[in-house]
Amino acid sequence: MKTLSMIELTRGTGISQYLSSFAMIERENLIILDTNKHSILESLLGITPTLEETNKYAKFKYFNNKNCYELEIFFCRFHNLYIRSLQFPEKPGIQLIENVIAYIKSLNSLKNCNYLIVYFPFGNYLNEIKQIISGSDYSVVFSEGKPLIETELKSYLETAPESRKRLGFVYTKTEENCENIIESESIHHKPLGILPYNLLIQNATINHKVVLEIDEGNCHGNAIKEVWNKIKGKVAV
Repeated sequence: MKTLSMIELTRGTGISQYLSSFAMIERENLIILDTNKHSILESLLGITPTLEETNKYAKFKYFNNKNCYELEIFFCRFHNLYIRSLQFPEKPGIQLIENVIAYIKSLNSLKNCNYLIVYFPFGNYLNEIKQIISGSDYSVVFSEGKPLIETELKSYLETAPESRKRLGFVYTKTEENCENIIESESIHHKPLGILPYNLLIQNATINHKVVLEIDEGNCHGNAIKEVWNKIKGKVAV
């Protein structure tokens, strides 16, 4: 099982749509660990954590020193496993997340999955990007338009150029900024691709649909599938 970190560097990237699209493509081969209990992502995946649904969930107890956390595993409408974040009393640290990842990989019932995506939401982990990249098989930074490279990330890539092999950028754009330059000259890192974020994406989200369900064979769906194939190529199982 390969660990893929998805880091949201700027707001408005539509990352929930892309994660749910990846889940639709891979189905049972993919697990998503949401460190933020992202309600939009849950809605797109068709997860309704109501009382009557609770019995369908698989639950595991994870012990961290003296603390016990409950790990909830939901079965979404694409039949893959989606792991909602543990009931953390506060934002979990990187070390705790790494321990949880190791625990997930140790579960026999999940060993058939090829990819584990860990979603790091905007603003929560910008100061720990170095640790995230070093602890993952591959990391993808999502940014709207030309990326606003944070000082720590820029300096890390400049001082550790070998890390670029384990890091990719995905830029999202609106129709208004589609002509913008889409490469970060400061770190000379070509993006994996450009994904659209426009009215189609917004309408799909409002209607609780994954964009691949309504546009799989056209430019939006093809762009998403091409980016995912590039990501998989970086961590070929």
